Amino acid sequence: MDMFGLIRKRGGVKHKLTSFINFLKPIFEQFNRDSSSLSEETIIELEERLHKLTLIFSELDEVQALVEASCDEGQLDGQYKEQD
Repeated sequence: MDMFGLIRKRGGVKHKLTSFINFLKPIFEQFNRDSSSLSEETIIELEERLHKLTLIFSELDEVQALVEASCDEGQLDGQYKEQD
């Protein structure tokens, strides 16, 4: 895969992470506001998404390693910043 493809793929993975964060925000806010326990359904969904999150982080690490391996030294700093 060329550099453009790798960067696009990294963007897709980062989008998945953003979706996970957006999923968590209302749950976190409700939990803090109501100080109530989470429903069993929510807990199950959180567990499933947490498992997926570990896969997403692995995918991000793989893609980032490929991006870094494809860069010359002058581009590395910019790619490190993009990872964050």
